[in-house]
Amino acid sequence: MGKGEGEVAGCKAAARLGVEGVFVEECFDGSYCRNLERIGYLRKGRLEPLEAAYQASRGMLCMGETRGWAAAVEVIAGLGLSLDTALVYFDLRRKGRKPLVGVRRGTLVYEHGGRVYEVLVLSEGYPLKIGSLVEWSRGASMDNHSPIVAIVDRTGLITYYEARAVRSIQ
Repeated sequence: MGKGEGEVAGCKAAARLGVEGVFVEECFDGSYCRNLERIGYLRKGRLEPLEAAYQASRGMLCMGETRGWAAAVEVIAGLGLSLDTALVYFDLRRKGRKPLVGVRRGTLVYEHGGRVYEVLVLSEGYPLKIGSLVEWSRGASMDNHSPIVAIVDRTGLITYYEARAVRSIQ
């Protein structure tokens, strides 16, 4: 698709931040927007918030005249998203995964290699009772998800751990 009158150089779509999310106002590359719809990130003009931040960080989605990391930060701050969750989401997307926000607080879910993974995002130094971690792991396992814990350190480095509840040996 050619450049539209309102197109910002390099952007595949223009969007605006609203109270209820991020809305695509104009699509400059039809195949780009159709792909987002096919994957399930774009529905009726509304883009999933973490995907909007990710696409903005890559320069594919422009928020008015703002683009790149500034646009991503605008989405994250404007919608009150967790920066740590956004960083883990971005990392998973860069690795070719297609995560969705999980049903449990602070989680992302994605499918890979025939398995469904549930990622619990934690900040380094965040106090967490072991019982809460075990409860989350059991819940994820009961949903037939492979539980993974992602710990984001103060520099943004992410470390992933497999989290399985183990029964005590009698």
